[in-house]
Amino acid sequence: MFVVVGVYLGYTLLSDSKLVSEHPKLVHLAYGAHYLQGTLRAMVSAATLEDYMPYRRNNVLMWLLMIVNGMSLYLKREALFDEYMMIVTVAMVGWACVLHQVYYTIEDFKRVLKIEMFSIKVKKTK
Repeated sequence: MFVVVGVYLGYTLLSDSKLVSEHPKLVHLAYGAHYLQGTLRAMVSAATLEDYMPYRRNNVLMWLLMIVNGMSLYLKREALFDEYMMIVTVAMVGWACVLHQVYYTIEDFKRVLKIEMFSIKVKKTK
């Protein structure tokens, strides 16, 4: 979780990014997706007694995009790519990964616990 906070704070505070002032809700949406991914992984890991590994390829890729663009803003005072499209992409990938994780976690729990969820059984009347 500290890496998530570090990347987002570093990008918004250390670089001359206007992202927070121009699109604050998008920044919160992207940050929220990555924070929720880490929280969900911690809960699933605790329930299944797995080792907790919060860093996945999608997170690291999005963080690298932000770090590279932030370093460019910090060193050259010019972004490598459009900040708005970057934060939209980070938010979309983050929330798609959250949905993917929730869906497959529910499927695994249904399989392991042998229960049915979100299904309606029709009662037969005589």
